[in-house]
Amino acid sequence: MIAIDATPLTEAAAGGVRRALLLLLQGLEALPDRPPVVLVAPRAPAVDVTAFECLHVARRQALPPPLFRRWDLPGLLRRLGARVLYVPFAATPRIGVPIVALVHELPHVRWPGIEGRARALRFARATRIATRRASALCVPSHATARDLIQATSVAPGRVHVTGNAFDPEPWAAAVRDAQGPDVVVVGSGAGARTSLHLGA
Repeated sequence: MIAIDATPLTEAAAGGVRRALLLLLQGLEALPDRPPVVLVAPRAPAVDVTAFECLHVARRQALPPPLFRRWDLPGLLRRLGARVLYVPFAATPRIGVPIVALVHELPHVRWPGIEGRARALRFARATRIATRRASALCVPSHATARDLIQATSVAPGRVHVTGNAFDPEPWAAAVRDAQGPDVVVVGSGAGARTSLHLGA
């Protein structure tokens, strides 16, 4: 049984991590022979995950995510009999099952200071911890794999490039709606889009 940390789905604001996780779950749902999957979270998700009936939330739902992972998640995984935990970000708990962690990007490696010194230091520390605790690390691109290996000296064999799930329909619809032959489509939250025509 695979447990997936669904904490990003409990956040009200849509972000890249949440979108990537939702698309991953949609892909898993479509698999005819998908392995047993359970979602674990500190509280009920803010999005519909009824396709995954095996949703388990913490008993103490007021706990912030870091305390949920430290205090409630180990026991929850033991009760469920989970054999591996998939974490869709670099925050890896100290836990009794193998972890697969997803590192989306490392902007502080290429552009130091772009997100502020404090945030960069926190993320760098979380990434170093992830390389120690995770049995495998997934990244969405070869560029991120190179950044991760450069920043942490993790063994390349533990880093796996697995592209993020992608739904082409919103982009295809934007192209169909365009009036000109050449168009750049820019998305911004809740499906909003702006079209900039480059050609006649």
